[in-house]
Amino acid sequence: EHVSLVVNCHEDSCDWGKYKLGQAVPGGPKVITEALHKWYSFGGASTADKNDAIQRAIWAHLEQGGSVAVHCLAGIHRAACIVACQFLFRHYVLGHKHVPNEVDDIYRKLQSVRPHVSPAYLHILKEYEAHVRGLPPRSANGF
Repeated sequence: EHVSLVVNCHEDSCDWGKYKLGQAVPGGPKVITEALHKWYSFGGASTADKNDAIQRAIWAHLEQGGSVAVHCLAGIHRAACIVACQFLFRHYVLGHKHVPNEVDDIYRKLQSVRPHVSPAYLHILKEYEAHVRGLPPRSANGF
């Protein structure tokens, strides 16, 4: 019913007070901040581990009946990438085989509710897919 988790994909830290959403959640929602655009320099296990922690937190809140808000500045690249990774997490880690796992299918689904979403940060998506499928990480170049 109310937002219990906010995933901020464009800042490494923020003023937590900006997410006080009335009295819905005492003390406000839990907030995760990760500047996704800085993940270019990480690669490998570091990026996959950060992403995995976000995906697990998202799923935990959803499973408990909470609502999750994932945002960046425009909501069409970074946030969409994190949401696309949630599809992969659910398909491969949780075994939800009805959830799309092909990048094109995932983005079509996202575009059906947010038309301006476009595939970006594909190196993060592909790296996370390899991680959840148990494949070796890609090179620092992403491919």
